[in-house]
Amino acid sequence: MAREKKPVHKVQMTDGKRNIIQQLLQEYDIQSAEGSAWGHHQRNDGR
Repeated sequence: MAREKKPVHKVQMTDGKRNIIQQLLQEYDIQSAEGSAWGHHQRNDGR
């Protein structure tokens, strides 16, 4: 018996949240998401 899917809660991106993200990107000199936690996820369990 298949479970009913729960609706996904989407958080609205406000100007304040956008500003915080921009400040973090500048502070850590992040140019792209590649190689970061937001980029490619890699397994570290030997598989």
